[in-house]
Amino acid sequence: MLPTGFELESTEEIQNKWMNLQYRIHILLFAVTLILEILMYFLMDAKDNIDASRSRYFLKYCLIPSGCNLVFVLGSRWSLRSRKVVRDLRPLLMSAFLLLSCTMLYIVHSTFGALTIVFSIPVLISVVYGNYSLTTVIALTSLFLRILAENLPAWDSTRESVWSSVDARFNYIISLIMQVCLYLLILVITYFEKMKNQAIEKRMAEREKLLQEIRTDALTGLCNRLAFESTMQALTEEKVPDCILAMVDFDHFKQINDRYGHPVGDQYLAFLGRVLRETAPRAEAFRYGGDEFCLLFCETPLEEAEKLCREIQEKMKEAKSMEPSFIPTLSIGLAQGRDGMTARELLAEADQVLYRAKAKRNCCIAEGQ
Repeated sequence: MLPTGFELESTEEIQNKWMNLQYRIHILLFAVTLILEILMYFLMDAKDNIDASRSRYFLKYCLIPSGCNLVFVLGSRWSLRSRKVVRDLRPLLMSAFLLLSCTMLYIVHSTFGALTIVFSIPVLISVVYGNYSLTTVIALTSLFLRILAENLPAWDSTRESVWSSVDARFNYIISLIMQVCLYLLILVITYFEKMKNQAIEKRMAEREKLLQEIRTDALTGLCNRLAFESTMQALTEEKVPDCILAMVDFDHFKQINDRYGHPVGDQYLAFLGRVLRETAPRAEAFRYGGDEFCLLFCETPLEEAEKLCREIQEKMKEAKSMEPSFIPTLSIGLAQGRDGMTARELLAEADQVLYRAKAKRNCCIAEGQ
C-alpha cells in the first residue's frame, strides 16, 4: 500500500480502543471503591463512629459489594475478549456490566444523595458508540435500576427513604426528571456528533480520492512518478535488502509515435500497464516517466522476479494486433537490494542494469549477469 502522508483509523478500530478504555474505567471504579471503603473504616473507627463490628463492616461494605463488582468486571472482560460474543453486542454488554457496578455502588452508599450521578456514567460512556438504540437501552435500564435501588430495603439503616417526607418526594421526582432530561440531551449530542463525524469522513474520503488521483497515472492506471518517489523514500536501509527493483523500457517507442501517431503509442502504453498489473499483482507497478516503468518486488526471490519479467515481455508481444507490422519489445533490468544499500543506490543500480539491457534490446538482465 502506498504511503499517503496520513492514516485513517476505521470506526471499528476507534470503537475497540474505546471499549478497552471503558474496561479500564470499570477496573478503576472497582479498585477505587474498595480502597475507599477500607480507608473509610479506619477513619470512622478512629472517631468511634462505627456501630458494627469490624467483621460485619468488612462483610457488608467490602466483601459483598466488592465480590459482586468483581463478577461484573469479569463479565465486562468476557464481553471484551470472548470470541463467542458478537462484535455488535460487546458495547451493550460492557455498558450493562458497568451499570450493574454503578447500581451496586449506589445501593451500598445511597445515604450519599450525590451518588445518583453514577447512573449517568454508563449512559455518557455509551455516547461514543454513536448508537441511539444502545444509549436508549442503557438510559432506560439505569432509570429502572435507580428506582429499584431506592425502593429496596435500605442497605444502610441510616438512609432516609425517598418517600419519608414531602421534600424528599419532591427532590426524588425532580432528580428523576433531570435524569430523563440528561438522556434527551445526550441523544441530541449523539445526533450532532454523528453528523460531524459523517462530514469528517466525507472530507477524508474526498481527500483520499484526490491524493490517489494525484498519485495515479491517468493513461495506464499505474502509480506515477510522485508515488514512486514517495515509496522509495519510505524504504529504509533495513527494508531495501528485501526488495528487487525492475526497470522496464519500451524499445523503439519513438518510432511508434513517429510512424503511427501518439494515440497508437498511448494504446501500447495502456496495454503495458495492464500487463504489468496482471502478470505481477504482488509487485507495485509505477510509470516512471514516458515509456519507462518500474516494478518493486518485496520479499520475492530474484529468480521469481526475473521469471515474471520474462512473462511480461512475452505477453507484450500480444499487442502486435494493434499494428501487425510492428512487434513491441521491452528491455528490463533488475537490481536486488543488499545490506547497507539505500533506496537511491538500488534505483541507480537498476538504472545501470537497464542500460545494459537496452544495448541489446528485447532483453531481460538481472544484476550479476
